[in-house]
Amino acid sequence: MRLKKDEKIESPFFGNYYCLIPNTDFAFIVISKNACTFLKKVAIYNKEHLWVPDIPNVWEAHRIIGCNPEQSDYLFTIEQLKELESEQNRKIHKFAVWRDPIDRIVSTYKLFVLEREYRWYFSILNFYEDDSFDRFMEFVEFELRKSDPLHIDEHIRKQVEYYNCQEIDDVIHLKDLYDYLESKKIPFIKEASNKTDVNFNISKVEHVNRIKALYEKDYGIKITGQPFFV
Repeated sequence: MRLKKDEKIESPFFGNYYCLIPNTDFAFIVISKNACTFLKKVAIYNKEHLWVPDIPNVWEAHRIIGCNPEQSDYLFTIEQLKELESEQNRKIHKFAVWRDPIDRIVSTYKLFVLEREYRWYFSILNFYEDDSFDRFMEFVEFELRKSDPLHIDEHIRKQVEYYNCQEIDDVIHLKDLYDYLESKKIPFIKEASNKTDVNFNISKVEHVNRIKALYEKDYGIKITGQPFFV
């Protein structure tokens, strides 16, 4: 079946949204593999005074937050958040977490491929039969060739394609996230959410160089309080 020129297919992947932290004036960009599970728990904690455990269901925080702004009390599109600020006559401080793209790709590979945490897309691609990092890098390059960022798996999507830097107040390095939350007096419990335990390190220099080239724009993101190039 051939699509009409003006017909669009809805993306099967998670979109680009803000998540509001209730009872605060802060919202964060939900970026997969950039502490988003932890930050969702922070959001729930500030509303329900309950810290969501990983056991027995590691995805419980995601279920509570939801995946659609139209059906979630936490998620907002850019325009919806602007409307909320206007309606309530308040400034919502917006922040994003930055993670080294190499660490982000390795973490995705370890969680979904080596540790076999089920993800429908990876299952369809048969990663559980051929779980080599060489093949995974082929997948990364395939995803990044897509013209529409929202059709790229959210764990592979570039960080620069999640938000407009001009609309963000702070970009926080992952290692500085606890300090940032404490400085803003946002209640949370220290935890390594979705921690992967399998031992894996990239063994080929060409893989490291390829990731750096593919995510060159992510390395140019200005991190709050740090030089332009990280």
